[in-house]
Amino acid sequence: MSDTLVFLEPKGTILEVVRAAKSRGFHVVALTSDESLLLQTPAPYKTAIPLIDVTLKIESWQDIATIEKEVDDLNSQNPIMGIYSGMDHCAVATARLRKKYGLPTSDPETLDLILDKHWLRSKLRELGLSRLQTIPGRVADTWQTWPMPSATYFKPVRGFFSAYVKKCNGLDDLRLAREEWRNGLASDPSYVKNYLRSQNEYHLEEAFDGELLSVEAFSRSGVFRPLGLLSRILYSKDPVVEMGSCFPYPHPLEDKIIDLVKRAHEQLGILEGPTHTEVIVSQNGEVEIIDLNPRFVGADVLQSINFAYGLRIEEMLLDFALGVGGVPHLKQEAFSCLQYFLPPVMDRFESVDFPSAPEVKFHTTFMAPGAKIVSTKRQFDYLGCYLTVMPSFQSALDRSRELRTEVRINGDAEGIY
Repeated sequence: MSDTLVFLEPKGTILEVVRAAKSRGFHVVALTSDESLLLQTPAPYKTAIPLIDVTLKIESWQDIATIEKEVDDLNSQNPIMGIYSGMDHCAVATARLRKKYGLPTSDPETLDLILDKHWLRSKLRELGLSRLQTIPGRVADTWQTWPMPSATYFKPVRGFFSAYVKKCNGLDDLRLAREEWRNGLASDPSYVKNYLRSQNEYHLEEAFDGELLSVEAFSRSGVFRPLGLLSRILYSKDPVVEMGSCFPYPHPLEDKIIDLVKRAHEQLGILEGPTHTEVIVSQNGEVEIIDLNPRFVGADVLQSINFAYGLRIEEMLLDFALGVGGVPHLKQEAFSCLQYFLPPVMDRFESVDFPSAPEVKFHTTFMAPGAKIVSTKRQFDYLGCYLTVMPSFQSALDRSRELRTEVRINGDAEGIY
C-alpha cells in the first residue's frame, strides 16, 4: 500500500491539497471532529471527498494522547510521510504530530500561546510591536463604570471566524456581547462551539480604526516570505463581518506592513509553514496586527491566489505537509476579487444564478437546495461567492461590484452585501 498522508479536519480548500496528495499516489487519511464539514462540502471541493481513503472521528482536538495513538496505529500499517491541517482549532495537535514524525514545524507550545488572543496582544505589546491595550474578561466583569477612553472589541480568547466579536462603547454593549457569547447560538457548528469553549474566556481589545487587510505568508527554516497582501470587502451593516477580498493588494504602505508582520513572526518564533496575519492601517499610517493565524488563509482565497499567479498553490502546501520544498517564488499575472453574499430574509434556499461573464473564473454555493435559512448576518451564513479576475486591482474590484446585481437567489431575489 502507498505511504500515508494525514489531514486533520479537512474542510473547503484544504480538500484541494487532498486532491493533490491523491494525484501523487498517497494513501489519504482524514481525522475529523465534525463530519458535517465533509458532508456539507460545496462544489468543487466535494469531488475530492471520495479521494479520502479512511476517515477517523476525533472527539476532541485537545485530547492529544488519543490523537497520537490513532496516528501511531496508522503509521504501523503504512509509513506516515506527511501531516497537514488548515484550521486553527487543530493547529497545536498538527504541530505536535509533525514534530513527533520529524516534519518541520513551529513549536507546538508557541502556537498554543499565539492562538490565545489575550496572550498574543500582551506579547506583541511586550515586544514593542503593538500599542493596543487588552483587558482580561475577569477584570472587565468587575467594572461598574466604563473606564476605557474609547471603544473596545469583545473577543473570545479562542477566536474563530469573527464569531461573537462585538464593538463595545460602554457597559451596556459589553453586557450584551458577553450574554450572547455565553449563551451561544444553536446554529453554531459543533467544531466552532468546541473550539470557542476550549478556553472559555474572553478579553477586551482596544479599538483601532483604519483599513483591515491581511498578509499571506510562508516560512521555511525561519525564512519569512510574503505571498502578498489581501484587501477586505466588509459587510455594509456590520464591518466585523468580512464579505470578500482582492489579491494581491498593491497597498502604498506594503513594505512597512510586511516588515511589522515579519518581525512578529521572527520574535514570536513562527518558523515554519503558511500564516494568515490580519492588520489594520490607520489614516496616519500606523499599523497594528489584529490577529495572527498559524495556517494558510481560509475561505476560497486559494482560488484567488491561483488565478492571480497562474499556479496551483495546493502543490506548495502539499510539499510543506511532506516536509519538502522551500520558500516559494511567485510571479503575478492578474488580480482576483472574491465576493461573498448573504441570503436575503427568506424561509428556504432553492437556487442561485451567478454572473456568466468570462472574467468570473470561479463560483460556488454553500447551501443545498431546500435548506432552511436560520441566520443571515454572520460569516457562517454565507450563501455563495464568485471570483472576478482582471488585469488590474481596481478593475477587478469595480467589475466585481458591477456583477453583484446579476446574482439571483430563488429566481428574483438579490444577494446581501
